[in-house]
Amino acid sequence: MIQHILPGQRLGVINVPASKSDAQRAILVAALVPDISRVYNYGSSDDVKAMISCIQELGAHCSLGEEFIEIQGVNIFPEKVCFNCGESGLTFRLLAALSMVLKGDFELNGRDSLSSRDHSFIEAFGMGRNIQIHSNNGHIPYRIQGRIEDEIYTIDAGITSQFLSGLLIALPLQGRQIKIFADKITSHPYLLMTLKTVAEFGVNIDFDGIGKFKIPAVPKYKRTDYFVEGDWSAASYWIVACLLGHEITINGLSHVSFQADRSFTELLLTLGIEYSLN
Repeated sequence: MIQHILPGQRLGVINVPASKSDAQRAILVAALVPDISRVYNYGSSDDVKAMISCIQELGAHCSLGEEFIEIQGVNIFPEKVCFNCGESGLTFRLLAALSMVLKGDFELNGRDSLSSRDHSFIEAFGMGRNIQIHSNNGHIPYRIQGRIEDEIYTIDAGITSQFLSGLLIALPLQGRQIKIFADKITSHPYLLMTLKTVAEFGVNIDFDGIGKFKIPAVPKYKRTDYFVEGDWSAASYWIVACLLGHEITINGLSHVSFQADRSFTELLLTLGIEYSLN
């Protein structure tokens, strides 16, 4: 079948979908606060739904509205939990780190594309750290028992920074000063996103910009109203349409975002194109 696509002028207002990366981080941290927080513009992606399902298994209570999700965080963490992470690699890696920090028996599973991903780096990190990890040769399902209790950690972040992000989110729960030395960091902007998220919930982690993180001993997570950023990747197509002469207003983007795709704006400046964000 042959279809003819005719050119035309596009105009109007686009509300950019929520950043899944930002939403998943915020929802998880909100679940770790023994109080009620709200996460606005959380989106409706399958990955976000997987994280919501998992924090409910952890004991958080969620009330979903059109504009925000209200989360009553966990007061006492359960000793045995089964997480279904769906196809979300980020959900799995953040919760794998949390499972090592909380003392208990945690099973992590998923489906489809997540089944094919090798996570043996998680077992490598846990080796010799007072925990037991069982997996299907580095693939799901995973079972994590015990609790890491070191004050200094070294981690190879060359494969992914998501597991490191999980540690940065989870380790403040132990209420003591902890240092992490990360090598070969990938996805540096998304680590900065993690630090921004935990800071909005009241924990400021010191980062030297290279690979050393220092988690403070005293501050604990506090309730907050968190606004999830729009997704720069989804917005890029509409930005190109604007460059081609279409009159489109794009709402929901943050000019201080740590999303890696925001570097698209650097290309615009290189091309001599001016832009502004409201």
